[in-house]
Amino acid sequence: MERVIDEKAPGLVIFDRKTKGQQEYWVKQLSREIDSSNIALDYPRPRTYSGETEVVAFELTPDVYRRLIDLVRDGDFLLYTTLLAALKVCLHKYTGNRTIVVGSPSRKQENAAPHTGNALAIVDEVHPQLQFKQLLINVRQTLLDAYSNQHYPFERLVRDLELEHLDNKCPLFDVELALSNIHHPTANLKIHNEEKIIPGNGIYAVYGELENGPRYKGMMSIGFRPTVDGKKRVIEVNIFDFDEDIYGQTLQVHVHHYLRGEVKFNGLDELKNQLQKDKLAAIELLQTS
Repeated sequence: MERVIDEKAPGLVIFDRKTKGQQEYWVKQLSREIDSSNIALDYPRPRTYSGETEVVAFELTPDVYRRLIDLVRDGDFLLYTTLLAALKVCLHKYTGNRTIVVGSPSRKQENAAPHTGNALAIVDEVHPQLQFKQLLINVRQTLLDAYSNQHYPFERLVRDLELEHLDNKCPLFDVELALSNIHHPTANLKIHNEEKIIPGNGIYAVYGELENGPRYKGMMSIGFRPTVDGKKRVIEVNIFDFDEDIYGQTLQVHVHHYLRGEVKFNGLDELKNQLQKDKLAAIELLQTS
């Protein structure tokens, strides 16, 4: 077991063999020379990321949709793989670059404890001589490898690669593709003010507000997740009935009610049952406020 001091965060970060292997995988993937995988900007990029987003909607033609469904045969993972491969081809043709990076949320796992997602950088080589069938196979394998290493923290990887100085963009990719059927939402709560007072460990009923957006009901967990790993204190917010991608946006959390303290349960099933009870309790409390 290797012990590594994290100079930018209090305490000791402990890397077991599995975590060290995941670190080595991502550092190897992202240490190669990678050009931009983004569309051209209409205006100069601001010095700091504003969080403002826009949506451009488009529809597939009935023929393209039918052929796509015939190809994937209701397989959500294959559908995502196909869409990601097609997006990489578009970015390759648009930029002329061969090493294409697209962001992906972490993949949902059956019988796993509920948690907020992680952001992954999916790197593939695309060149004119490569047949799309082979690209599809390559992208599928890249995704499988990435998802098997998906628990290495995004923020830690950014520090490993010494990219934390980038304040006006995501340091690892410019474009992200998500499919709600298979992916966790990529909402990670990060406290920017080190002097801010954090509530004690436990479960809370909360309201969450995005910048210039409505107020959402949810619950917040603060603690070491003793049932899962118990190594690092984390803050996770579950926004009820919400599955949008809010990567890079600021979320203000208003604590409304303390539900219970942190408990180590006898397995993931017991934990998930209690979290469902916590959710129902939070909804009832927030409805009466």
